Amino acid sequence: MDAIYVRWHGPFTYEAIKKNVHLNGQAKDLEDFGLYAFTGLLKYQRGPARLQYIGITIEQTYRTRFMQHPIRQLITRKYEIWLGKVERTRIDERIRRAEHMLIYFTNQLINCPIIDNGNAGDKDYLLNTQLMHNRPDFACSVTSQFFRKNSMNPRSNVPLAIQGIPEILIWKPTTFQLRYSQRLKRRQYAT
Repeated sequence: MDAIYVRWHGPFTYEAIKKNVHLNGQAKDLEDFGLYAFTGLLKYQRGPARLQYIGITIEQTYRTRFMQHPIRQLITRKYEIWLGKVERTRIDERIRRAEHMLIYFTNQLINCPIIDNGNAGDKDYLLNTQLMHNRPDFACSVTSQFFRKNSMNPRSNVPLAIQGIPEILIWKPTTFQLRYSQRLKRRQYAT
C-alpha cells in the first residue's frame, strides 16, 4: 500500500500567490508543484466558505496554473487557496494518486458543488468529474497535515472551509474498505 503524506499550507489569496508572497522562510518549497484546494463561495451559495475544488500542478508552478484556472472565476466570495506538498519520491505519481483519492472520497463524504451551466438541466461539477466518478483501483493511504501560510508548525484548529479534506484516508480496493478521520484529537505527527 502506498502511503502519501501531504503538508497543506494556507490559506493564501490569489494575489499573494501571484506576487510570490508565500515564498518566504521555511515554506520556500511551496513554489514548486503539488496539490491545491480552492475554498470559498459560488455566486448562489450562502453561509461559511467551503471546499470547492481539488487539483494538481505537476508541469507548471502554482502561480502559472492559477492564472489560467477556469474554476477560480466561479468562486466569487471568501476565496482562499491551500497548497499541498507531497513528501518523498516518485512525486508525480504520488501527486496524481493523492488527487484521485481526495477527489473521489471527498465527493463521497461531502456534498459536491454543482453548477447549472444553462444547457437544459445539464450540470457541471466543480470537482474533477473523471476522478470523482471512477473509484481508485490502487491501495493507498493519504495523510494530510495542515499548517499556517509561512510556518512549519501544525495548526491546532483547521478552518471550516478546508475541513472537507480528511486528515487520514485509507482505501483497500480489493475489499472496498474505506477508513478515514476528519479531525484527530492529538496534534503530534511522526516526521
